[in-house]
Amino acid sequence: MIIDVTQEDISNSRKLIPKLEGAPRGSSCPVALALKRITKHEWLVGVHNAYPGLVEENSGIRLPSHVQEFIIQFDSNLTAEPISFEFPIDN
Repeated sequence: MIIDVTQEDISNSRKLIPKLEGAPRGSSCPVALALKRITKHEWLVGVHNAYPGLVEENSGIRLPSHVQEFIIQFDSNLTAEPISFEFPIDN
């Protein structure tokens, strides 16, 4: 399935959230918001993997390298442009 991370996802997202704030890490990054919008399920997204639900488990799905670079740029306050990527999941 193709995942499109839109400008709206980027605008509505937040940088990496420390667990102390009460929100799971990576649940409101642009990639997580795009996955949620398209699959209708919550996702926890780290730099390397995306996890269905909001818990890091061994069932993580590896993100393509250009998506990992996007996440690093976004979390580093660098310019993040909309991207698309193939994600191995059926909706």
